[in-house]
Formats: sequence, C-alpha cells, structure tokens
Amino acid sequence: MGLISPYISNTTCSIICIGVGDGPWDLMEEFDDELPQRAFDNFQFVNYTEIARKAENIEVGEWDLLPS
Repeated sequence: MGLISPYISNTTCSIICIGVGDGPWDLMEEFDDELPQRAFDNFQFVNYTEIARKAENIEVGEWDLLPS
C-alpha cells in the first residue's frame, strides 16, 4: 500500500479505511496523517471500534460528525 498511495493521490480516487476491532491501527493512522509525498489527502482512516465505544448509538444524521 505504501507504493500505491502516492500514485493514487494523483488521481480522483479516495480511500476510506474503517478499523473494526482492537487493531493495532498505528500503520493506518500513519497513512492517514503522516505521508508527505501525496499530492492531496485522499486516504482517510476511521477507527469504528473507538467511536462505537464512546457512543451508544450512531444515528444516521451523526455520520458527518465522524473524524476525517
């Protein structure tokens, strides 16, 4: 994935990765936040398990509140 991500950042493709379970998610968070060679930020990682632990119910209208 490290070789593909810089190439894909030059296209109109977006990658959304949703982490379910205990992880470890360190590498996904690094892809999301710390890859400087991308043309634009088109990789988003969301740790669903962490969000689900904080909220008892995620309503349809609350999806836009998820971190990006």
